[in-house]
Amino acid sequence: MDMVRKIGGWPVVEGAKWNESKFNWIQTVYGLHDLGLGGELFDVSVSVDLANSFKRVIEVDQVAFGLNREYMIQGRENMLVQAYGSYMTDIATQFGADSEVALREMSDALDFEIELAKIAMSKEERRDFSKLYNPMQLPVLQARHPIVLWDQYLRHLMNNVTELQTNEVIVLNAPLYLDRLDKLIKATSKRTLANHMMWRAVSGTVTILTHAMRDRQLLYNRILTGKQAHEPRWRECLVMTAGSFTLAIGGMYVRQFFDESSRGIAHEMANGIKHQMINAINKASWMDDETRVMAKEKAEAMVQHVGYPVELLDNSKIDEFYEKVELTGDLFFENLLNLTRFGWNYSISRLREVINKTDWRSHGYAAMVNAFYNPLENSIQFPAGILQDVFFSGQRPKYMNYGGIGYVMAHEITHGFDDMGSQFDKIGNLVVWWKEKTREEFKKRMQCVIDQAGNYTVKTVNMALNGINSQGENCADAGGIRMSYAAYSDWAEKHAPEPRLPGLEQYTPQQMFWMSSANVWCTLYREPALRKQIMTGYHSPAEYRVNGAMMNQESFAKDFNCAPGAYMNPVEKCNVW
Repeated sequence: MDMVRKIGGWPVVEGAKWNESKFNWIQTVYGLHDLGLGGELFDVSVSVDLANSFKRVIEVDQVAFGLNREYMIQGRENMLVQAYGSYMTDIATQFGADSEVALREMSDALDFEIELAKIAMSKEERRDFSKLYNPMQLPVLQARHPIVLWDQYLRHLMNNVTELQTNEVIVLNAPLYLDRLDKLIKATSKRTLANHMMWRAVSGTVTILTHAMRDRQLLYNRILTGKQAHEPRWRECLVMTAGSFTLAIGGMYVRQFFDESSRGIAHEMANGIKHQMINAINKASWMDDETRVMAKEKAEAMVQHVGYPVELLDNSKIDEFYEKVELTGDLFFENLLNLTRFGWNYSISRLREVINKTDWRSHGYAAMVNAFYNPLENSIQFPAGILQDVFFSGQRPKYMNYGGIGYVMAHEITHGFDDMGSQFDKIGNLVVWWKEKTREEFKKRMQCVIDQAGNYTVKTVNMALNGINSQGENCADAGGIRMSYAAYSDWAEKHAPEPRLPGLEQYTPQQMFWMSSANVWCTLYREPALRKQIMTGYHSPAEYRVNGAMMNQESFAKDFNCAPGAYMNPVEKCNVW
């Protein structure tokens, strides 16, 4: 609380001692930012320029909320909003607020955050990048959106790390949010505004504060996600360290655990799958020739990052990257704030740099078990961490590897041609490169994907999926598994039959491909977590990721002899790629 007091204090805790006349929300943002805490009312970041992906710009966007927007806009009648409000009140009380005062004032702060959520763009709207790209020079920004003195505001945040130019181009992601925010601030009391900002600053640190606060957070998370217990201390420390020192941890991981032979095998698989993407483009009868040529060029230009960049093994480069990080003994809280400030200053320092799209620092997440498609680079990334376990092993039959990591690879490649990735060209620029008629045909096929998911009900929680928000992932699942299967079939035609697995000899290699793919998404959900994923996530629950992708495949129906019209072989199938 000493830090918070230095920048004006938290009204709900200070009580009558809090001096409203000294409060200025902009000065409070400055103070919180300088400390390395959150609490701002709109987000400022350094991001890639969508229209010129070799340069960076300052971007202004709406904030994230303490509870997902999808819940917040439902207001106090929503059970999770009620739980969030109770959590806010109890944490304020543990910081020293009077319980009755905390109930009243945090209730007002909750109402303010609900209104913030209502003026923000939805995830559905944000799928259209053209709506998020609103560039304007600083003087124009000031004239159109005078919520702050932008020159002064941005100069403070940039902290002399990089000089702000007189005609600096700023990209607004949500201009209407800014205009509505200006009105909302003017209609809100200073006390409520300060309580909200301090709550948002404090809430991000609860997990590293007292045992009592952590226990109260666990009770809240139990309602939100079904989480039953704290993570073991070693795991929490590992996650925080890996998140703060990603490159260093990546280097340590590959030295100790990565099988170098995996890289060549994975590259070969990715090349074969990319070839299947090009085949799919060639076979898309709904595309005009000009768009087809550009789509094939995009697929051919897609860059692969497999395993890790060699620079991770150079300790001098790792040391140089982290040389400005200030860590002091066992001052854990202060060290985390220092790392936040380091990350911000590093981001700002690169504002004027021409972007190197193969920069090792941007592709050094070697210990991560995940995979990515980056539309601004037109690149796919498969870190060393995912080239293992259920996904991949150089000693396994190819039908398992293509069903595992091959499916993941094809999924990421397909993202380059889903509703969002397709808005970017082969070098990663936001540009209209589709002929209008072809784009309309594409939208018709994506609508099939949307409708199919939207008509699917997860019976355990009796909730229908959000077909709009999950369309990109569902498209990538269906197209990805089709292309990985085709790549495996090509491989199998050129090689001798592989041995069947002991105990599973009754299954053909083709059937084992599908079973390996399903195994990738084997998941056990708690009901609250399942509800949250359906309500707020971009990915469908695992049940649909498996069944939804496979029921659209003629090959699956053939390999398992599914009767026409059966659940897993519907007459009407959704095929984009």
